Amino acid sequence: MLLLLTSTIRKKIETDLKNTFSFFLILILLSNCVTHSQSLKVINTNPSGADILDENNNKIGVTPFDLSKLESKLSTIKIVKDNYNTIELILKKNNGESFFDLISQCNGCVIENNNKTKNYVIKLSKIFKEYENAILVGIEDPSLNIDENKILGSINGNKKRLKDKDIYRFLGYPENMEIKVLNKFKDSYINAEYFNENKLDKDVSNIQSPKVILKPIIKNLEFDLTGKLLRDYSGFCYLECEWQLFDLSDLKKPIASFMISTSNYRTGNNYELILHEMVALSERELLENESLYNLLINTEKKYLEKSKGEPIKIILSKRNKFQNTTEMLRETVSSVVTVETEGKFGSGVFISDDGYLITNYHVIEGKNAIYVKIDKDKKIKAEIVKFNKDFDLAILKVNSINSKGLQFYDSDKTSLGDDVFAIGTPLDKKLQQSISKGIISGYRELNGVNFIQTDVSINSGNSGGPLLNLNGEIIGINTLKASGNNVSGIGFSIPSVVVLNMLNIKNYEVK
Repeated sequence: MLLLLTSTIRKKIETDLKNTFSFFLILILLSNCVTHSQSLKVINTNPSGADILDENNNKIGVTPFDLSKLESKLSTIKIVKDNYNTIELILKKNNGESFFDLISQCNGCVIENNNKTKNYVIKLSKIFKEYENAILVGIEDPSLNIDENKILGSINGNKKRLKDKDIYRFLGYPENMEIKVLNKFKDSYINAEYFNENKLDKDVSNIQSPKVILKPIIKNLEFDLTGKLLRDYSGFCYLECEWQLFDLSDLKKPIASFMISTSNYRTGNNYELILHEMVALSERELLENESLYNLLINTEKKYLEKSKGEPIKIILSKRNKFQNTTEMLRETVSSVVTVETEGKFGSGVFISDDGYLITNYHVIEGKNAIYVKIDKDKKIKAEIVKFNKDFDLAILKVNSINSKGLQFYDSDKTSLGDDVFAIGTPLDKKLQQSISKGIISGYRELNGVNFIQTDVSINSGNSGGPLLNLNGEIIGINTLKASGNNVSGIGFSIPSVVVLNMLNIKNYEVK
């Protein structure tokens, strides 16, 4: 069995379609907005100093910008600043005196209220820095840590508490925020995946699962809204959310936390649930923290390094010399076996002359008996010696057999274009010890794990089989393949140096 790349991981090898962070707000004037602050006659931005452009991209000013300077014929203006996303304002035909009078639509607006100056400002969102490798992060459902008797705010003057029976009708339930929260990560350096600790299966491979987890905890929510229905609710909203960072080894004790305070002036014609909207804005501010990426990467690396466990000593096989490729393949196939457990099978390769072999963990995961098929008529029970679920690797041992192991070769010394061979049991157990040939077509990092990418034909059942060089030496263990419409010839092998390191095999010899 060969693991198929999940859609999240597959994004790393497909064209990276960047989605510009924006959301659509229709702005309408509330009767008390103009008198609330005279600054509404000025376009303020955070940060200030943004250029104001007309519809022909001609500069007409900078922020803070006096609305009275706008020409009445203008229908669109843009707010532009280096390293920030552009905001487009669509103007009404009949210009008013205030910002809310003037604007018909504001694409990409987050309208903050500055508690110190009582001014309304448009918060500019940063363009995320591009990194070579995005990081897979699990996102838990937000949790509410607010006293149910606390007054959160008011709607049309009526006080609201969490214990009110109708409160979640317009707040939204935290456990229903999965799509909303994940979507906001799309244009960032995070590949977000929904994570639920209660559904975490302890007996499956983690190679395509997130190793670092973010959990949002809502500490405070305030609002002062007016309007007949949810879509009409307008007014000030405020959220305090603590984003806690964990790794998979301990989901109770956070490694770090970020307290994000977010404010926004909610406008009418808005169908977003209040809590959902505010958590999404909090998330966007979290992502703008310049230290977050390195913290996530370092957390993942430390976790993966710990996963290799205690050292194990195995006397590894030494290199056999062959006259030619034909002889090499004829001799090495006998070292590759079918690994079977209830309901599934994969491949494995002997690495010693006394019964030690390597396969993928996902081939043998579970609690069922494991057998190694040596040839067409012979099966031997195997025992698990060691495994590393985070790298999808396992060491098995069979007794009462003189195995002929293959030698490892230093995968760091391989090169693009090198000829390689995959041996395994693709698709059907009757196809045991099938050989396919290709080249090394790339080196990739997916979810914190380095891989050798090849165009060798590998299929379900090849998992755990070896990737060999022309000398019949193991340079990798076949583990993943990309699958989908118009996708072929994209397979991934865990490099030999990673195999030996992350299984912590000692006393091995590498050429």
